[in-house]
Amino acid sequence: MNGQRWLTISSASLLCLGVFLPVAAEPFVGTSSFFQLGWFSGLALLVLGVMSLRYAWSGQYRLLQYTGGTSFLLVLVKFLMYSARVSDLDEALVKAQLPRTVPAELIVKSIGAQWGWFPLFGAALLLIIAGFALARPSNPAV
Repeated sequence: MNGQRWLTISSASLLCLGVFLPVAAEPFVGTSSFFQLGWFSGLALLVLGVMSLRYAWSGQYRLLQYTGGTSFLLVLVKFLMYSARVSDLDEALVKAQLPRTVPAELIVKSIGAQWGWFPLFGAALLLIIAGFALARPSNPAV
């Protein structure tokens, strides 16, 4: 197995496994995976990862552009939605004009993103790069 195929297969595998990594920390709940933030988007990302794994295994590198791009957009949208939800929670606490006691502030500050976003973004970007770098032209110049 050459290095290019190994890189694409490992990137697709990381995308499949990344769905189950902790991406969010919430008080009283603990950490949540991408799958737990939304089962449909988690399932869609898992299916895209399996499709990427199949394309990488069979050497259809051009199709990795589409699965990697879709995966990247899905992860980006989910990350932005999660970040907006966290900032809305902080703003709601300010608008309520409750006395900002230490426990309430600690609860709001303990909500945030975890390290699981990095493998998801990285795997999707590697799949996009592999799709463009390894795709063979349909009509090679002679």
